[in-house]
Amino acid sequence: MCHACWPQAAVEQSETVGETSVGALDRPRDKWKMPLRRMHRPLQFHYRELLPMPSTITVQEFAPLSRKGGFDLIDVRSLMEFYEFHAVGALSAPLDTLNPKAIMESRGTRATEPLYIICRTGGRSSQACQMFEKAGYTNVVNVDGGTLAWEKAGLAVNRGQKKMMSLDRQVRICAGLLTLIGSCLALMNIWFLVIPAFIGVGLTFAGLSNTCGMGMLLTKAPWNRGLTNCSTGGGCCSQGQC
Repeated sequence: MCHACWPQAAVEQSETVGETSVGALDRPRDKWKMPLRRMHRPLQFHYRELLPMPSTITVQEFAPLSRKGGFDLIDVRSLMEFYEFHAVGALSAPLDTLNPKAIMESRGTRATEPLYIICRTGGRSSQACQMFEKAGYTNVVNVDGGTLAWEKAGLAVNRGQKKMMSLDRQVRICAGLLTLIGSCLALMNIWFLVIPAFIGVGLTFAGLSNTCGMGMLLTKAPWNRGLTNCSTGGGCCSQGQC
């Protein structure tokens, strides 16, 4: 074919096979788009199934039930926090010794009814709900807002005779002291700056994950565990008055 005829031949060829050649390139691309669009929603659906959010109830919604009675409520805060003040009717079952099976077995015939879980603000109770769900118990409900929202709503609480330092204050004092000590030691050796840096990373992680490793360690301190014996993880009351 001469060079002069090539452009015209190329145009004719593109007109005759253009539909098939260009279409063949476009159609597979379109075919790939459709399965991806179809697969996108099922993937989101399965992800939500694998990580279900625990059922929640606000203290305002729980108020009528608390006044009527006949409910099961456990408090997963530390024993020290529980003895300072807790919702009337709550049993103490600290998160670090929580035993879902023992608690459900102790409920007897009420094991099929909802079990309400409360903490200070709702973070630890959400973790407790996940522990129950992993153990196969799905009839658990997280009390959103915790005992702080409970008290603000005007619901009945029991207070201990002795004022105790809250776990939150203990964490702040401990973090502040470690930061101060690390900063002072850094005047002698710069490597001691690792201590306040580690505290900063820990506090940042605690805020992002809504968990506090230092708080969990402090719950095991003698002054926080020496109040009563609830080692079975099945729950206990404050001097028999819950």
